[in-house]
Amino acid sequence: MVSQSIVCLRQAKTTQNYNRFIVITLISLVLSLSLLFLLVAQAYAAPMKYQGVNISGAEWASHKIPGRFDYDYIFPIPTEIDYFANKGMNIIRVPFLWERMQPTAYGPLDATYAGRYDAVVVKATSRNLAVIVDIHNFGKYNGLLVGTSGGHPNAVFADIWTKLATRYKSYPNVIFGIMTEPVGKKLTATTWLASAQAAINAIRATGATNMILVPGAYWGSANEFVELNASQMIKITDPMNNVCYDVHQYLDYDGSGTHRDALPPADAVATLSGFTNWLRANNKRAMLTEFGVVAESGPLASLAAMIQYMHANSAQWLGYTYWSAGPWWSDYMFGVEPRKGKDRPQLTTLVNNLTPSP
Repeated sequence: MVSQSIVCLRQAKTTQNYNRFIVITLISLVLSLSLLFLLVAQAYAAPMKYQGVNISGAEWASHKIPGRFDYDYIFPIPTEIDYFANKGMNIIRVPFLWERMQPTAYGPLDATYAGRYDAVVVKATSRNLAVIVDIHNFGKYNGLLVGTSGGHPNAVFADIWTKLATRYKSYPNVIFGIMTEPVGKKLTATTWLASAQAAINAIRATGATNMILVPGAYWGSANEFVELNASQMIKITDPMNNVCYDVHQYLDYDGSGTHRDALPPADAVATLSGFTNWLRANNKRAMLTEFGVVAESGPLASLAAMIQYMHANSAQWLGYTYWSAGPWWSDYMFGVEPRKGKDRPQLTTLVNNLTPSP
């Protein structure tokens, strides 16, 4: 009797151990399959949609209004647009001055200046390039901030965007970059939120469905966005749900983009990671519309690391435009304008990290 009890007990333990083994095996299998799925998903994640450069020139000599074409300022020429399209780029950001585009508040667009901008849009469209229409005014018009006491009312800002949206809404490849790096003593994230929302509302009132890029205040740095802008800029609304945050990130010690030094690759990626986590948590997207490094091995490695990181997080990062190209940037330390017919090392790094490769 005792012997039979012992046998039954052993069989029960064996059954229990077998069941435990099955459970552990199934859990391990599920975890392994989950990890495999994650790795496959990452490997086949869609790349960033937009990869390109700024072509600067139309905003030059901002202290000379209106300035002289081809002397104080220039526009991208067809061969230059072809050059970057042939390299595999699919977007250009084209800065311009508000005062040249619209000489008087609430007035018409300048026919000649706007006409030259039209030519850029038409040429880029012919090469299947998207164009970011970028007001490069740092939150000001004729020296006064928009949306602040003592400055211009937001209606002035809304007016320029009503006219631009009306002009370019038939071009689906045109993206509206409402302002570069809004900054000023009285300009805060709160005042800028109201200004940005006024521009968005004006654009949508025209019937335009184009994507809108919305920067934060205080120079619009990615590294500082969560701290300085997130609590206000999260309140942006768009009936088309087609807005994207617009940030810049330079890698010199103070993030100004005015020095030759650059953070090492891991630290370069870290300038984007906190903002990326915020985007993911809030189901938002961003574009990095200005960043640049000098043509040295360390900074170029950091440039490549930033791009690869954005590719790996393409659900949050829609694309980038490197700063900068343009014929008058031929000696610029971050420039990607070809020099004596040769590609600059920074451009080579960009091309080597295009996904898919050209």
